[in-house]
Amino acid sequence: MNNEDRKFKRNYIIGLTAVALLTGWGGAALIKGCLPAHYVEWFPFMPLFFYIWGLIFIALFRRESRRFAWLFLGMKVAKMLLFVLICGLYIALSDTQKTDFVVTFLILYIIFMIFETVFFWYYEKKRKNKKNEDE
Repeated sequence: MNNEDRKFKRNYIIGLTAVALLTGWGGAALIKGCLPAHYVEWFPFMPLFFYIWGLIFIALFRRESRRFAWLFLGMKVAKMLLFVLICGLYIALSDTQKTDFVVTFLILYIIFMIFETVFFWYYEKKRKNKKNEDE
């Protein structure tokens, strides 16, 4: 792995960590402060799920891979299927706060999806600009 790959992965992990901490602590403070009746006891594990998923994704990522788009989209589809499975299991097995759980998990899903999409959009844009400058 070259220095550019390490820098790229480091930046992704730093951004992912910042988003996870912000949504975890900020989200918990916001929900407990403003809507305490809607706080789901599983909330601390929700950002952790997305954080671990992001770490798995970046571990599989290869910068020189020509199949980057397929990996990116495949991981998005897999995360969505796992998201639906987790929500379905929670709804089937839990008696309380079903709507609160699904809405909270969905909001976190969207936040992390936006982070990943923007991060990799900038990456691709920078990579294309560098390629054009080299030519």
